[in-house]
Amino acid sequence: MKESVYRSKVYVDADACPVKEEILELCREFENEVYFVASFRNMTDKYPQIQWIWVEPGRDSADISIMNHVKGLDIVITDDIGLSAGCLGKGARVINSRGGIIDNNNIDILLATRHISAVERRSGNRTKGPKKLQKEDKIKFSMNLKKFLSKNAGV
Repeated sequence: MKESVYRSKVYVDADACPVKEEILELCREFENEVYFVASFRNMTDKYPQIQWIWVEPGRDSADISIMNHVKGLDIVITDDIGLSAGCLGKGARVINSRGGIIDNNNIDILLATRHISAVERRSGNRTKGPKKLQKEDKIKFSMNLKKFLSKNAGV
């Protein structure tokens, strides 16, 4: 009798996700379910093959939906540090759109940096946003997502 292997579900914070094509390609290859979570405001028919979870517009609606669905061993793709921390707390694996793996070794410094930037902005100072996504970022993203998915498939 063949033992059943749990295939991680992949949840994508999709409103501003720049790597949708890469996610679809890899999840298809490894046969993982993928859910794109986004606001009704961003509804599109560009990706009819995607399983969408549509949420009400609101600052944290997509984050709350992902937190309500994600389980240990699932994979979350987000650039949101707060959501990353919550998902790590539930045992999920987290990767950002530039291929950075968010884990318990780096989440504290990322949260502290986010806090410092927020304090600066509230003081009226400007903080730098992220640099433009480069081809190298997409390659790193695909490599690291593939690592997560291949571990999942027992490779």
